[in-house]
Amino acid sequence: MEMHTTAKDLFDALLSIHQVSSLTSAFYIFQQLFNSAWSRGSTISEHIVSLRTLEACLARMKFMVDMRLLAFILLNSLPKTPEWNMFTSSIINTIEDSKLTFDAVETCITLEEVCLNPSGSSDSALKVSNKSSARLPNSTAWSLGKGAEKRRRREEVGEKEGES
Repeated sequence: MEMHTTAKDLFDALLSIHQVSSLTSAFYIFQQLFNSAWSRGSTISEHIVSLRTLEACLARMKFMVDMRLLAFILLNSLPKTPEWNMFTSSIINTIEDSKLTFDAVETCITLEEVCLNPSGSSDSALKVSNKSSARLPNSTAWSLGKGAEKRRRREEVGEKEGES
């Protein structure tokens, strides 16, 4: 066992021990973040909260995660289904580069989930949170929900035809 003769020596030794464990912890948290996937076994809001929690842990360790990178991580964590793949492509191809943020993508995903599950079947639409502080990027969410808008219009037309 190494003897430390001054407080500075002891502090430096403790710092080196904890810096290593901090780097190790940060590495594993980054792994969790990059490997995260929404399995639909939980609500989308729970998945988003878990990503925010991992990001907050890293921030406390002085590892700042860029919000654009976090937005990409969120998009990558969506289910690999045709609906969600089309949604991801529409986000990437329509949103302005400067407006691609985690909050903007979160808002779009929340709206899309409500459109895909209006009855709240597997993921209750009532459980999905829509952060009031999130900013919509120049109505991108609505332009991205073109499929939902078309479905709504078809339903309205169907109701009007049924009324005649």
